[in-house]
Amino acid sequence: MAQGRSHFWLRQRFSRAARTYEAHAVVQRQVAAELASLLPDDLGAAGWLLEIGCGPGGFSAELCQRYPQRRIVALDFSHAMTVEAARRLGGGGRLALLCADGERLPFPARPRFALVASNAVFQW
Repeated sequence: MAQGRSHFWLRQRFSRAARTYEAHAVVQRQVAAELASLLPDDLGAAGWLLEIGCGPGGFSAELCQRYPQRRIVALDFSHAMTVEAARRLGGGGRLALLCADGERLPFPARPRFALVASNAVFQW
């Protein structure tokens, strides 16, 4: 993501759109459905799942449903998006919602995730 002013501007835009984002996210839902169809059924060894750019939680819900025994970290760089995802999905328990930048992950140098997924975020 761009640094400085444009980074701040983008975060503001997503924050303002958080409550209504899902209602207009037709393309994101289509891409999420395609991405979900590519996910493996068996992830092998234990480990958390990481979703980068969770937005209001649409794909997070898919991950929770598909992998009911896994713990999931869903992060977004917009605090308002993580708040909306928590409102929709409940948060807590096995789903950890985190406000963080996907380019600067707040984890140890070599985290062990069983799966890292992202839907329509890296173009930003």
